[in-house]
Amino acid sequence: MDFTFTDDQIALRDSMRRFLMIEAAPEMLREIWETDHGRSPSLRAKIAEQGLTGLSVPEAEGGLGLGDLDWALMTQELGYFAIPDSLADTAYVAAGLLAALPAGHALRAQWLPRVADGSCRVAVGHPVNPWVADAQGADLLLLPHAVAGGLTLHAVPRARVHACRRFNGKPPRRRSSPRRATLGRCGMTHSIVARSTSPASWSASRSACST
Repeated sequence: MDFTFTDDQIALRDSMRRFLMIEAAPEMLREIWETDHGRSPSLRAKIAEQGLTGLSVPEAEGGLGLGDLDWALMTQELGYFAIPDSLADTAYVAAGLLAALPAGHALRAQWLPRVADGSCRVAVGHPVNPWVADAQGADLLLLPHAVAGGLTLHAVPRARVHACRRFNGKPPRRRSSPRRATLGRCGMTHSIVARSTSPASWSASRSACST
């Protein structure tokens, strides 16, 4: 079994490394960390121009259609340069979840092209964690809910979510990580229903809930 990266994967990594060396200088990153939200829309837009936001998006929706190994190299570079952005949540995790929906599904058709061109942020929740990173700046939230026999994953527009800032007692003196948000009442429009034991059987339905 061959675990080496291909020449194309190495070339993509090297290209991203050269880009980040220029566009993500330490001085600029420090300025981003000191902002209220800890994110830079301009840096995110430049990353999108390099095609990284479309790495996992299928070609039919405007992406590159690449896989996990390519992301292994990309996340290594993002971490090495300490990029202050939850890019992988949108471009890797959320893109994979949306791409698992059937071709022609409304959510897939609506959001995957926007993920690919970098015009949206998707925040992803976890069933055992009440905190959702970047919920305050997301256009769409994918929120899991435990049910008997599996999980229900809801796709919720940001306008239908009430996000509350939490600092575990008092605000930190230095924000080295972005604020997180808990979710209050929300009205669900579309929901992606998944069984944790059979991801391939995902379907969609309308539902409503409050937490």
